[in-house]
Amino acid sequence: MLIPTIVLLELCVILAKKEQDYIETVNAVLASDFVQSIALDNRVVCEAMRLGIGRLELHDLIIVAVARLNKAAVITKDPEISGVGLAKTIW
Repeated sequence: MLIPTIVLLELCVILAKKEQDYIETVNAVLASDFVQSIALDNRVVCEAMRLGIGRLELHDLIIVAVARLNKAAVITKDPEISGVGLAKTIW
């Protein structure tokens, strides 16, 4: 499973709001053999620009850019991501 680093940060925010230990949770996710984190690098930035800044919220655009670069689907229930049709979505 590919996880953009922005998603890990979103997870931290959600868990912190619930006063849960986000550091331990993120470390467990990263330690999994089934997870590969994908950094925000120049390729992702260029793909996001190509897709069109402003078409989605910035973090969603980064997630979609990572999916497209890796020919992967996005697991989401966010109607904005699935509705824009830039990447295959599941859920």
